[in-house]
Amino acid sequence: MFENSSKAVFTAIMKTTIDLPEETLRAAKIYAAEKGTTLKDLVVRGLRMVTTDAVSESEEKRKKRLRKLLNQMRATNTEPMDLGSRDERYDR
Repeated sequence: MFENSSKAVFTAIMKTTIDLPEETLRAAKIYAAEKGTTLKDLVVRGLRMVTTDAVSESEEKRKKRLRKLLNQMRATNTEPMDLGSRDERYDR
């Protein structure tokens, strides 16, 4: 628990067990050692990268859908109206 003004901030840490293929685990441990990090940090970074990409992907889909909608709403007749002369407008 960290004190922040009058608010207490709690960080939840969950322990879990996952089954990994031996070769994948061995390669991950070697990679972590080469990078000077822990296996835990490597897994956390990987999970954050995957979950962030998922959010970005859904955001990209939303933007694509909105672009398509805006294109459909775009006027096809962009020629200015011929209003005629001032006299023609007011002599009606």
